[in-house]
Amino acid sequence: MKEKIQRIYLGHQKKFRFLIAGIVNTAVGLATYPALYLALHPNGLGYVEILIIAQVICITFSFASNKYFVFKSKGNLKHEYIKFFSFH
Repeated sequence: MKEKIQRIYLGHQKKFRFLIAGIVNTAVGLATYPALYLALHPNGLGYVEILIIAQVICITFSFASNKYFVFKSKGNLKHEYIKFFSFH
């Protein structure tokens, strides 16, 4: 049974890494805005400004997890980031 699981994992590594990254990115996305709101709203920042900051943080985190964990890309960081950010 263990060998069968290993064979399945080895055949679908990228899909498993993509699933894990998706779960972690979702958790980060759900936690970022409330955490920033609790930290920054008492200091006078409005919800729209906090939402923009949260969006930039979440997109950047998603980019890093996809680039380095899922796809293990060795491409141009600046070019790939701009492309990823503009898509999202």
